[in-house]
Amino acid sequence: MDTSDQTGAELPAQDRPAPPGWRPGGDLMPLEEEMVARAGAGALVDRGGGPFNLAEMQAWGEMRTVRAEVFRHLLAGAQWLVDAKGVRLRGVRIKGFLDLEAVAVRCPLLLDCCYLDSDVPACLDHAAVSRVRLTGCHLAGLAGTMLVARELDLSGSNLTGPLTLVGAEIAGQLVCSGAQLNGIDSGSNALVADGMTTGRDVLLDGGFTAAGAVRLVEAEIAGRLVCNGARLAGKDGDGNALVADGIKTGGSVFLGDVRAGEGFTAAGAVRLPLAKIGGQLTCRGAQLNGSDSGGRALFADRMKTGGHAFLSEGFTAAGAVWLPGAEIAGMLSLKEAHLTGADRDGNCLVADWVKVGSDLFIDNGFTASGTVSLASAHVEASVGLMPAALASENEVALSAARAKISGTLKWAPTAQISGQVNLEGAAVGQLDDDWSGERLNGYWPAHGRLHLDGFTYGRFGGSPPATAEQRLAWIRSQYQPHGGNSPADFATQPYEQLAAAYRQAGQDTQARKVAIARRADLRRYGNLSPYRWFGNWLLDKTIKYGYQTWRAGVGLAAVFMAVWVLSFLAQQHHLMMPVGDIEGLHPVPSAARCTSSYPCFYPAGYAVDTVIPIINVHQADYWGPDGHTPWGTAWVTATWIATGLGWALATLLVAGYTGLVRQD
Repeated sequence: MDTSDQTGAELPAQDRPAPPGWRPGGDLMPLEEEMVARAGAGALVDRGGGPFNLAEMQAWGEMRTVRAEVFRHLLAGAQWLVDAKGVRLRGVRIKGFLDLEAVAVRCPLLLDCCYLDSDVPACLDHAAVSRVRLTGCHLAGLAGTMLVARELDLSGSNLTGPLTLVGAEIAGQLVCSGAQLNGIDSGSNALVADGMTTGRDVLLDGGFTAAGAVRLVEAEIAGRLVCNGARLAGKDGDGNALVADGIKTGGSVFLGDVRAGEGFTAAGAVRLPLAKIGGQLTCRGAQLNGSDSGGRALFADRMKTGGHAFLSEGFTAAGAVWLPGAEIAGMLSLKEAHLTGADRDGNCLVADWVKVGSDLFIDNGFTASGTVSLASAHVEASVGLMPAALASENEVALSAARAKISGTLKWAPTAQISGQVNLEGAAVGQLDDDWSGERLNGYWPAHGRLHLDGFTYGRFGGSPPATAEQRLAWIRSQYQPHGGNSPADFATQPYEQLAAAYRQAGQDTQARKVAIARRADLRRYGNLSPYRWFGNWLLDKTIKYGYQTWRAGVGLAAVFMAVWVLSFLAQQHHLMMPVGDIEGLHPVPSAARCTSSYPCFYPAGYAVDTVIPIINVHQADYWGPDGHTPWGTAWVTATWIATGLGWALATLLVAGYTGLVRQD
C-alpha cells in the first residue's frame, strides 16, 4: 500500500486509510514483512530510537506500523521462523489491541520507543514468556495477572492505564526505572502486584512516577525493592500511596537515599505492616506528604528487618510514623527527621514494643509536633534522645514507660523540653544527661511533667555529672509546685533508686543526702495528716531520720548540762528541798549543807536522774524543787520539761542507732 505523495514524503496519519484487519495467510504490509524477515535472523527492526513524545508517535503512518494481530501471530504461532534473540522493534507503532492472554510466547518480546495505540491495556494475563522489554514505550497500560516471565522491563515507558501484575512470577527483575504510570484502575491504583514473586530486584526508581497507589501486598521479592528517585503522586481511597502489607524481600528496601542524591516522595501513606525485609529499610530524605485515614504517614506494624532502619537525614512525615511491634535487627535512626503530623491520638512516632538490635537515635535536629512513644520498647544497645523540639507544655512529649535499654540512655535535647516525659517502669544500663552550662534541670521538664516512678538505672554518665542537689531537683520535677499533688502522687522509688546508684558508685555521703531528702519531701509533697507531718518534722529537725543520730546525743548532753547548771544554782538559792523521810532528823537536811544523817545533794547526780532515762542514782528520791519558794514553780516546770526532753532525745538516740526510724 502506497502511503506517500508524489514527492515520496509520508502522508500524515489522518490522511491515510486504516490498515485492513488480518488473519493468518493474509497479506502483510511492508513493515510487517520486514519484521518477519528480521525476526528469523534475530535482527532489530529500527525506525529510530527517539525519545519521542506522544504526539509524534500518534502521527506515525503505515511505514512505521505493524498490526497487533500480525505481531501476535509472530510471537505465538509456528508459521514463521523466529531466532532465539526474539522479536526486536524500535520506533514502531503497533496498531490495535495486543492480546497475548494465556499465550506461551516462543521468544523474547523486545520493544523500544514503540507506540501501542490501543485504548485497551496490552494483555499478558496468564502468559508465559522468557523476556518482556517495553522500554521508552507509550501504551494504555499492561495487564499481566499470573504472568510468568524471566524478566519484565518497562524502563522509561509511559502507561496511560494501570499496570497489573497480580500473582505474576518473574524469575529475574521487574524493572520500572523511569517509568510513568499515568493511569489508574477503579480503586485508584496505578500498579497492582499483589502476590507477585520475583527472583531478583524490583526497581521503581530513576524518576519512576505513579498517578495512583502502588500495591505490592504479600509480594515476594528475592532481591531488593528500590524506589530511590520515585514520586508517588497519587493515592487510593484510604489515603495510601504505597501498600505493601506482608511484603517479603530477600534484600533491602530503599525508599529514597539522599546520600546518593535520590529522593522519594509520596502523596499518601506508605504501608509496610507485617513486612519481612531481609536487609535494611532506607528512607533517608524521604518525603511522606500525606497520611491515611488514621493519620499515619508510615504504617509498619510488626515489620521485621534483617538490618538497619533509616528514617533520617531530612526524612519528613506529614502523619504519624507507626512502628509498633517492629523488629529491627540493626539500628533505628531518626537523625534529622521531621515529624510534622500526628495520628488521632496526637502521636508523631509510635514505636511501642519495638525491638532494636543495636542503637536507637532520635537526634541531630529531630523534631516532632506530637508525642514520641517508645512504651515497652526493647533496645539492645543505646538510645540517643537529643531532639531539637518535642511536643509542647500541654502534651506528652515522650513516653518511654517500661522501655528496656541495655546500654546508655543519652538525654541531651538542644532546647528546654516543656511537654510531659514519662519514664515510669523503664530500665537503662546507664543514664547520661547533660547538665552543663545554662542547661537548667538538664532540660528535663519541670512542674509535674516528668514521671520517674519505677525508672531504674545502673549508673550515671555525663561530664560534668549532675550534683546530688541537681539530681534531687530532677526528682522533684515530678511534683507540682506548692504541694499540689495528692498522696498517691508521691513516689519513693525514684529516691531509693538514686540512693542505690550513689551507694553502688561508693558515694555514701550523696546516698545519705538523698535518703534524708526523700523523707523531707514526703512532708512537702505527700499531703500527710497533721500527726504524721509533726512526726516527720521532729525526726527531720532532731536526728535527720536516723542518718545524723549524733544530733540526739548532742541535744541530750545539752539538756543534761543545762539541768546540771540549774541544779547547782538551785542549790545555792535554796530551791531544793528534801523529799525523803526526814522525821526525827535535827537539824532538817539542807541541799546547801551535807549531813551524815541524810544523803547529800549533788547537782550532777540530780541532772542524771532528771534527764537520763533508766539510769537512777537516787538523787531524785531524796531531793526535789521547793515549789513554795520564789522561782520554785519555774524550777518545777523546768525539771518536768527536762525529763520530757530527756526521754524524747534518748528514745530518738536509741531509735536512730538501731535503724528503726530508717524503715520505710
